[in-house]
Amino acid sequence: MATPQKKTPNKGKRRKKRVSKWRVLLLTLGTVFILTCVGLLGYSLYAISGTPDWHPDVLVTQEQTSFVYDMNNEVVAELHATENRQMVSSEEIPQLVKDTFIAVEDKRFHDHFGVDPIRIVGSLIADLKSQSWKEGASTITMQLANNAFIENPREKTLERKIQQAYLALQLEREYTKEEILTFYLNRIFFGQSSFGIQAAAKTYFGKEVSELEPVEVALLAGLPQAPSAYNPYVKPDNAKKRRNTVLMVMRDADLITAEEYEEYKEAPFDYVESVKANKVEAEETTNNLTPYDHPYFVDHVIEELINVHGIS
Repeated sequence: MATPQKKTPNKGKRRKKRVSKWRVLLLTLGTVFILTCVGLLGYSLYAISGTPDWHPDVLVTQEQTSFVYDMNNEVVAELHATENRQMVSSEEIPQLVKDTFIAVEDKRFHDHFGVDPIRIVGSLIADLKSQSWKEGASTITMQLANNAFIENPREKTLERKIQQAYLALQLEREYTKEEILTFYLNRIFFGQSSFGIQAAAKTYFGKEVSELEPVEVALLAGLPQAPSAYNPYVKPDNAKKRRNTVLMVMRDADLITAEEYEEYKEAPFDYVESVKANKVEAEETTNNLTPYDHPYFVDHVIEELINVHGIS
């Protein structure tokens, strides 16, 4: 009597089932990916449709501080409203200032096209690790676009980021890197009602931007991130820490030597201390006019500008 043979499992059918499961998984992931891309594209088009109008003239027609001179051609007063801005050309800005701001704010400035994909990915990974949303992916071009054209530049939303990127691409098509950097340095806020690197150099050090020392450049380059938090008049300890962080960046970018870094990081805030000694207010000014000598003469000039020339 023959013994019945055991049925062996159908390996071919099992393999087919496994393959079909992988296919379903891949199809599902592919579908999710495609739908996500379509959704992002749709949202991006929606955000771009709400982008503010492109007016490049705002970059060159900014309100600036007015100067009153005496008969000897000496400046006796600087008049401005809430924005103290003194425009300078690219040639008037030292290369060290330009290189320092690039090293601090956007080290691939000369390599990207207005948007830096490498920085975006790096920022996203850092945000996921810290489980918080931090604004760290904006290039200098995006910051300029945000400051110049976005109505509410402090608003941090994905829609605003997309609009900044779109405007940054337009800026890169319209202007050279040198022009974009000059616009940026003439526009950013440094605290103490100072807008632009020239006004900041005068506010904090009483100097022209062309006269700044490396240690002074470091302090100014650290301010735009948080002007009130690093205000050397109000929070000198914070300002010194931030300045030394920038000095470290300058050292690593070979803008200063290791010996200079060791020397500069201990440098005191001499100018700030002298300002405090003279009892100048150590807080952001809210006055419409900068304090000045010869008030009767200056007031007469202001009155003539308003009544005779119709200048507000």
